[in-house]
Amino acid sequence: MTPRAAAAAAVTGLLAAAAAVTGLLVAAAVGWALAPGAAPVLRAALPAGRFVLDACGVAAVGLGMLGWLVAGGRRRDADAAQGAASRAAVVLAGGWTATAVLMLWLQAADVAGRPPAELGMGAVVDYVRTFRPAAGLLVTAACAVGYGVIAATTRGRAWPELPTIVALLGLLPGPLTGHAAAEAAHELAVLSITAHAIAVAVWVGGLGALLVVIAGRRALLATALPRFSTIAAAALATVAISGVITAAVRVGSVAALVDTGYGRVVLAKTAALVVLAMLGGLVRRRVLPAVRDHRRAPLVAIAGTELAVMGLALGLAAALASG
Repeated sequence: MTPRAAAAAAVTGLLAAAAAVTGLLVAAAVGWALAPGAAPVLRAALPAGRFVLDACGVAAVGLGMLGWLVAGGRRRDADAAQGAASRAAVVLAGGWTATAVLMLWLQAADVAGRPPAELGMGAVVDYVRTFRPAAGLLVTAACAVGYGVIAATTRGRAWPELPTIVALLGLLPGPLTGHAAAEAAHELAVLSITAHAIAVAVWVGGLGALLVVIAGRRALLATALPRFSTIAAAALATVAISGVITAAVRVGSVAALVDTGYGRVVLAKTAALVVLAMLGGLVRRRVLPAVRDHRRAPLVAIAGTELAVMGLALGLAAALASG
């Protein structure tokens, strides 16, 4: 890796870390406000844990996409990017698995109405046997382990689509076993939340992987960014449409958007989506033409800001899912 590429990787890594910290703090703070009846230790821990779990899944999807994004680029650069992504994926898989196990314990404590430190293994086993979200977390943990094994053994060279598929399978149980499963309009709620989760994972994860792994490799970026830009536009439209449907099913009325904590968080997510649409348009107008011509472009500044807003939106989503 050239010094320029190494410096870009360091900067983008810091931006990704800042986005993650932003989302974590937002999830904990908003989750605390939305769940006044929960045990004090769980009011922040559950939404914060949910954010970390979702962020791991989203990052796994993004790293899995890199093989397709860099296909056709210069072989040496593409192999270097894939190698870096595979190493990161192995570490990420370990964190994802551990977070799924931790969330199983925290949710069992929440259902039992006891502090996590006082929860015995029997209560956790009862939770697994009785409640559907527990099964979802076990599926997520299994997919996280499988994702790590695939990343360690194939390094993106065989079945390049497989890591993304496994990551999506690990990401979906959370949304599908949450509030959507209990809504009156069950089928519509499940369909919209599934589309929403997939689109968010592809959009946020792809941008994060692009920034951290590829941003410093100008030649490879000229191949990957145009492809991702097309995906991002489709993902933005899917997130907007599915978000409206999900909010309509769960909120129920326009007045509830202002009168309830859930509704106000939905409005905040909507504002974040508008900002992201504006930033995405800026990337297409100012950054993409320069990148295609192998010229300097303010990608890190604009896309880094976009990633920070995405972290905030993911934090809000985690708080809603835990509230």
